[in-house]
Amino acid sequence: MDEMYATELLGLGTSLTELAVKGTVTAVSNKIKAIKEEKM
Repeated sequence: MDEMYATELLGLGTSLTELAVKGTVTAVSNKIKAIKEEKM
């Protein structure tokens, strides 16, 4: 039973990490676009 929980927690942790990375990349990308538009 403990192994099942460990596997699930690992999967959830991986998914959370992926979402955090995607969110960070999106935020940085949006900031760069905003700066470029501001300079025009």
